Amino acid sequence: MRPRWPLGMFVLWLVVFSAGPGPKKSRAPARPASPEREAGEGVADDALSLSKAVACRSIEGYERYEPLPEAALTSEEKLLVYYRPSNFKTERVGAKYRAHLIQDGEIHRRGEKAVLSRKEHMVDYVVENPTPPDLLFIRNSVSLKTLTPGEYDYVMILHDAIGKGPSARGVLPFRIVPVRLPKPEDGAASGPP
Repeated sequence: MRPRWPLGMFVLWLVVFSAGPGPKKSRAPARPASPEREAGEGVADDALSLSKAVACRSIEGYERYEPLPEAALTSEEKLLVYYRPSNFKTERVGAKYRAHLIQDGEIHRRGEKAVLSRKEHMVDYVVENPTPPDLLFIRNSVSLKTLTPGEYDYVMILHDAIGKGPSARGVLPFRIVPVRLPKPEDGAASGPP
């Protein structure tokens, strides 16, 4: 006759041994303190960061957007940008939790450090929830009227107003193309009668 395990022991064994060794922690190399941090490799796991930014045709909500092919647009259009912040801090305010993120934006010609335009506090995002907010996204709408055709970088500099730690930085490459005038259709009059 085989010994029988009590049901509770079997469930405990199943939970402990089916869970596996657990997630591996990445060991990011130490990085000197700086006033801004870029999203990506070398950033501490708990540092403020932002996902890869996406140039969009439209943004409907969290993870609901239509990307703009090749991030190419005319200077008459606005650059619509979507990204997700992570590792921001929250604070308790009464019965709710609050997150407060502030973002600055800069435009540079590709490969150059000179700032062509800069807007501080272009996003001042405060959200309050009954539970700590974690699924946030940030949308930018950037005027391009002063830009000539060429290759550019839009730089997002994100600050955590609650955490007060180093800022995060993300870069979205985009291209300004010439405005295309409509072509006169064959047989259409090209001027006043």
